[in-house]
Amino acid sequence: MNQSNTVYRYLKHLEMAGKFDDCLGIIMGECTGCPVSYGESYEEVIENFLVPLDKPLMTGLTTAHGLFKAAVPIGAMANLDTVNNTLTILEPTASFF
Repeated sequence: MNQSNTVYRYLKHLEMAGKFDDCLGIIMGECTGCPVSYGESYEEVIENFLVPLDKPLMTGLTTAHGLFKAAVPIGAMANLDTVNNTLTILEPTASFF
């Protein structure tokens, strides 16, 4: 499976569903060993698809596919600092019984 093509299709699906309309920021993980697809690399897909949305954008987050793995809670309040390239979770997201 070509990862750049897959990423493009996922992004296109989110766009068609209107998910970028009200999002406050976008985080993309690193893509290790992603080949060029349809003449575009993973980085070019991000540059051509996401940058024009003019939303805060962080790329290269190490979640699940690279050497380092970080859990990113869905729906948690967070601070996305694109200047310093940091993501800070602002509230507890799991409870243990």
